[in-house]
Amino acid sequence: MTPGQKHWVENWEKERAQGKRRYILTTGVGHGLFIWFFVSLLTSLTDHGLTITMLQEAFLSRKAIFLFGWWMLGGFGIAWTTWEINERYLRRYTRVEKETPH
Repeated sequence: MTPGQKHWVENWEKERAQGKRRYILTTGVGHGLFIWFFVSLLTSLTDHGLTITMLQEAFLSRKAIFLFGWWMLGGFGIAWTTWEINERYLRRYTRVEKETPH
């Protein structure tokens, strides 16, 4: 295992010790919320300019609430997928470490 892989394994083991649920909530939903906020803001700015109407359209309209749900779902899906991919890498790296004679 390379030094970079060892470092990654150490970091991932710390993250994974906190649990999958926490990882998905903080990573996935956090990213989904961040993207929803800026996409909604930029879309409404281009449609309405910087006004109270723009802020209402960006964050309180049916469209905004609908998109909020989709971004949260997308964030959940991305975080879950990332968790699974990281678990595969962890198994691969730790298997290689066990098979390598010291």
